[in-house]
Amino acid sequence: MSREMAARRAGVSCDEVRQRPDLLRIGGRWLPEVYFAFQFDDMGIKRDLGSVVLQLRRSYDDVEIADWLARPNRMLDRLSPLRWSASGRGGQKLGVAAVKAGPHHDDE
Repeated sequence: MSREMAARRAGVSCDEVRQRPDLLRIGGRWLPEVYFAFQFDDMGIKRDLGSVVLQLRRSYDDVEIADWLARPNRMLDRLSPLRWSASGRGGQKLGVAAVKAGPHHDDE
């Protein structure tokens, strides 16, 4: 989604959404960046995903993090982190999985 759409979903200005380190984005050099829609719900930014993004961002880029979020994870009962989050399960276990079985860990 565009910066404007992401800002509207997050309930913040376009400048603020661009500065959010807890949001994954692609692009931004020659074309405006785009944001992954899975980061938002009816209430705004999904906080449990945002905290995982902040945690992983220290070592991985946005595409690597997004890829990890979409893949099944053994520590999350073989659910992807996105499905785990959507099912309303605890964010703490999601954070532990990010550290112990994050991007570049062979999980399958």
